[in-house]
Amino acid sequence: MTRPERLPSMILVVALLSTLPFGVVAYNSGYGYDALEYLIIGRSLHDGFALYDFVPSKSPGIYLLVAGLMGLGLDLSHGQLAATIAAIYAATVIATFKAVKKVADAGTAAFACALVGLCAWFMELVFLQPTAFIYLFGLAGYVQCVRALDARGRFGAWFWCGFWIAIAMEFKTVAAFYGAAALLALLFYYEGKGRFLAIASLAAGALVPTLAVFLFFFATSRGEAYVQWTFLFPLLEYPANTDYIAKLYTKLLFFVVLFVVAILYSLRPSVRGSVWQSNAMRVAFLFGALSLAALLKTQASHYFYPAAAFLSIVTARVLSFALEQVTEKQMWRVLLAAIATSGMLGASVLLYQPTAVARLVSLRNYADEELLREYVARHVQQSQRIIALRNSTLVYWLTHRYPNIPLINMDVQSTRYLAINRGLLRAAHEDPSLACVEISPDNLALEDPRLLQSPPAREQMNELERGVERGFVMTPRPPPGYVFWCRK
Repeated sequence: MTRPERLPSMILVVALLSTLPFGVVAYNSGYGYDALEYLIIGRSLHDGFALYDFVPSKSPGIYLLVAGLMGLGLDLSHGQLAATIAAIYAATVIATFKAVKKVADAGTAAFACALVGLCAWFMELVFLQPTAFIYLFGLAGYVQCVRALDARGRFGAWFWCGFWIAIAMEFKTVAAFYGAAALLALLFYYEGKGRFLAIASLAAGALVPTLAVFLFFFATSRGEAYVQWTFLFPLLEYPANTDYIAKLYTKLLFFVVLFVVAILYSLRPSVRGSVWQSNAMRVAFLFGALSLAALLKTQASHYFYPAAAFLSIVTARVLSFALEQVTEKQMWRVLLAAIATSGMLGASVLLYQPTAVARLVSLRNYADEELLREYVARHVQQSQRIIALRNSTLVYWLTHRYPNIPLINMDVQSTRYLAINRGLLRAAHEDPSLACVEISPDNLALEDPRLLQSPPAREQMNELERGVERGFVMTPRPPPGYVFWCRK
């Protein structure tokens, strides 16, 4: 094999070898705030609860996945969860290589899988996240979209494009931007006859799984909840914020610079044709660019991933083309580019969280979690209920206890739920099955700091505090950072 022929295989192997350190970082990173919610609701399904007995923050896919893994015998403790996350990471690397190689070339596929893997390190995929599955199913839709454009009249490909994107939406509704991108690709680049039939095929593909899921929940009297928490809340009711905007110019600085430089370089006359005459690159750009709209809601790193993964495919084509133009005498330029890239990556780490490097060289001790688990088990029987405010999801997950309210945290969806369900917390503290409440009246530590700005939600919290002070007594020697009250 010549050097150009060996390079794609070498890059793929290196990307896959990074799975082991990725798993170590996942283990040391802990459960993660969002992941705890997925784990609790997923385990509740395994324990006999129904989906929507507890208010979710995402589409049903991630909860059903957790329930399925537990049905296979996994308890998703730290080690098992880290192994699962590492397997998902490896799947994104392999799927990217195979998919991009189908629609482009081996060199582009190799750079793409490396960049997509790199995105996972910086965009919170060391935690269990539905965004990995959004991308994987979106990637399947992307391949079908490119095939439909390259081979005119393949209406079946348009159907499967819509189908896979709809499956992605069952993990998180933000995948709808992939659907919008596929529609734009059809309108801009489809040159054959039967455009209306192609649009109809794309729409039919998206509607079939969506309607099937809705009809299932409708038949089980949960259709309204499915629509509310899968579509209405994330698209219309989730409050926009800029709490994490600093991540765009610290933690994610490398990717922002890389994508901008690659796009600008691709516009050079000598490069433009090799990049932008390809349907694969044009569609990847649309999938990535439209998904950036999710950042208008919040700039959390994992919101960037669905866009960054597809922008990585375009960047990979630019890098592959640039490398093809390099002669043996010009390899020093590649070395300089590699050094500059490493410098930008290092700067991103140092600007955001220098201590993160330590997660690669040691294993975290979780002995403190056992103290919390044993303490709650002494005061709350398996059949009893508990309400926790501080680190609520960690309390519920570690102790395998459930609240007697449909809220497992006090985040933005809970603020909305409390505003429209008056009297919920009053009924909860009067319920005899409630054995304990974790609450510190002087420091509620709510996940949504805006919750107390909602008069109905604030009144409910005040009612809970009064009820706890009347009917519960503070327990002695709780784990550090917690205040537990048990029923008198």
